[in-house]
Amino acid sequence: MPASENTVKVMVASYTKGGVFEEGEFRTMADVLSEYAIDVADATIEVTAQDGEQRNVAPTGLLREGDSIIIMKSKNKSGR
Repeated sequence: MPASENTVKVMVASYTKGGVFEEGEFRTMADVLSEYAIDVADATIEVTAQDGEQRNVAPTGLLREGDSIIIMKSKNKSGR
């Protein structure tokens, strides 16, 4: 996603890209999910603010400068 005045810099680690943190500029969680080709139903997402506090961010929710986002694959019903 191209950076614009409405985006903020965040760090993202996703199971779809080996779990390594990458810096990116996004506006909403939906932008991140789209960039990483992730269906929210198949993922567990943790967002940690720059001050270390974990917070919930809906797909349409705005991200904050310095957020760290960890995207993990949800386990299926058999636990895998």
